[in-house]
Amino acid sequence: MNLLSAQNLSHSFEYKLFSNVSLDLYEKESIAIMGMSGSGKSTLLHLLSTLL
Repeated sequence: MNLLSAQNLSHSFEYKLFSNVSLDLYEKESIAIMGMSGSGKSTLLHLLSTLL
């Protein structure tokens, strides 16, 4: 069962954080979002949770 699906997400402030990010998360699956400080990890999670 597909719990979360996101296609072609992009976000930028004064600079581009990320572009064309797609994600599918299925039941009983776990993932890790990894990257350097300031790379947009928290912003991506906020977009996925519809807070942004």
